[in-house]
Amino acid sequence: MRVPTPLPLAAALAAALPLSAQAGAWTAEPGATFFSQSRSFDTWGEPRARLDSYLEHGWREGVTVGGGMSRREGVGGAEVTRAAAFVRQRVWQGASGEVASVEFEAAGDAGSGLESAMRLRLGRGFALGSGGGFAEAELGYVSALGGGDGRAQMGATLGARPAAGWLAMARGAIETGDSRRLNAEASLVREISPRASLSFTMGAEDWSAGGPGGAHLRIGIWRRF
Repeated sequence: MRVPTPLPLAAALAAALPLSAQAGAWTAEPGATFFSQSRSFDTWGEPRARLDSYLEHGWREGVTVGGGMSRREGVGGAEVTRAAAFVRQRVWQGASGEVASVEFEAAGDAGSGLESAMRLRLGRGFALGSGGGFAEAELGYVSALGGGDGRAQMGATLGARPAAGWLAMARGAIETGDSRRLNAEASLVREISPRASLSFTMGAEDWSAGGPGGAHLRIGIWRRF
């Protein structure tokens, strides 16, 4: 039996996650474009809303380019907190749904300044009922271009289609640097048309031994072109 390769789930993974963790191991089909926009409601000292935008495009076979921007809105107004651009290159694809890719990212972050990141991503699609699923792992390193300590990133994601038109995902990630931080999210996605979906995500960000970070609820719209 052929194990399905979850190419549509790669963009789903990208849209469900914050910009600090870009898309999964799979690359977009040449010429295909994916865009998502989501609004998060979270707590960072005071309740704030965040608007995240993400775009990726299949530049050519095995190569995806894209980027995104995050803007936080609070009592004092709105500010862009992160902007990023990336290139993802598939370096290996197996016959049973396995894939490996490398990714380079350049980003500007309001908290840490200009950054560059390199990531290795490994993924595998598998049969699960009638809808299929995927597992993905990542290992990366982020360098601060203006000086300062770098940090390592490790993460894992599981996704499955429990029923027609539905996608469920869960993700955990650890970032080590001056402190160890944990991020976790769970998402449920509903297709509303052949090229559009609604996403609902709950998560926790920047939890560490020094204390809790923030928790958020994210609602988004995805479009495929």
